[in-house]
Order: sequence, then structure tokens, then C-alpha cells
Amino acid sequence: MTTVNKPSSLNQNSSGSGLDWVVINSNTTAVDFKGYLIDASGNDVTLTLPVSPSEGDIVGVCDYTDSAETNTITIARNGNKIESESEDLIIDINGSGITLVYSDATIGWKLVSEVAQNFPIIVSYSDSTSDILITDLIPAGYCLESILFSETIGNNIVINIGSTNGGTDILYNEKLSGNEFELYIFNRFFSSSVTQTIDINSSNWNSASLDITIKLSPISQ
Repeated sequence: MTTVNKPSSLNQNSSGSGLDWVVINSNTTAVDFKGYLIDASGNDVTLTLPVSPSEGDIVGVCDYTDSAETNTITIARNGNKIESESEDLIIDINGSGITLVYSDATIGWKLVSEVAQNFPIIVSYSDSTSDILITDLIPAGYCLESILFSETIGNNIVINIGSTNGGTDILYNEKLSGNEFELYIFNRFFSSSVTQTIDINSSNWNSASLDITIKLSPISQ
């Protein structure tokens, strides 16, 4: 069995910003055209902007765990201005976020839009060959909308999906066909206050290999 913590890579599936979103919970130096879902639930976090940005470079920032009013989230300017000011930016409202675009040396990083707190999240796993326990997969306030399976090796594996290790309460004894895409729609909500673990398991993987794509959606949408 493979145990996976909260996904380190998430992709935004809304509004076409084109940013590749990742979760961070410690001090990090940003990379151009990447969005940062900041988990400051346990400590202060500083995101340092790129040192030598070019015109049009974009960085996204969002308080992923509604912690900005408890712990400090700092966007460090790294020698460049933010909105024409030689000061770091502090995010201090729970769930808030911004998109920054670099303009020039005079203005520096321009705040061009707010980042919506609640956007759909896509999580993907490739070539899975054994049970996967994904801890804290579903954020509070999100539902498990769907899971897409593609069996790349083998055929006729029987899959279960549970909300606990080895569980079958979400999907039970479902046979997958080889060399096909199979989409399961759940729209299952778990909690508005705590995260939820998901376990994808089988009594016999039969040397199969799966590509798995999970879509999570906020209940407000």
C-alpha cells in the first residue's frame, strides 16, 4: 500500500489563469508562472518573489487553510517593488489571495486580481499498482466530485474506494475494463470544518496499473 500525504501538486481548473498550483507550508522562493496555496496553519510562511523577473511574469498566492489571521503570510519583494512600494506584502485576511504580474522597475509587481479561495482542484496519480491511502486529500468545504480511472496495464481489476484505510463506503467491488477510461461521479460532501482522507484499494491488483484523476469541488459552486 502507498500512503500519500496532502497532494504536493494541485492544478487550478478555473478562469484560465494558466498557473500550476502547488501547496507549501514553509518558506519558499517563488517561480514564475506558478501559484502557491499557502498552508500557514502551523507556522508563519514567507513566499519570496523571483529575484530577476521579466515583464509579464506571473505569481499567484492564496491562503489555502484560512490561517492568515492566525499566522503571518509574507510575500517578500526580493529587491523589487510591489505596487511601486519598497515594502513586503502581508496577507492577513483568511482565505484571501492575489495574482501578481511584474511590470517594470518603477512599479515592480502589480496586483492585478484576487485569487478565488474556492476553485475546483484536480489531483492526478500515474501508474498506480497498489492501494493508495491519500491523507487529507479533500479540503474542508469541498466535495469529492468525480474520479477518472484509466487502466494502462492489465484488465478487469476490481476497485474499492473508502473514506478510511481499506474502506468501501464510497465505491464497492467495481470492475474496471482494460484499455478504457471509466468516470465515476460522486458529488459526495464530507465536512465543512476538517479535511478528509480517501483510500483507493483492491483485494487483487492482478499486476494492473492505473492512471487516476480526482476532481474536488467547493460546495459553494
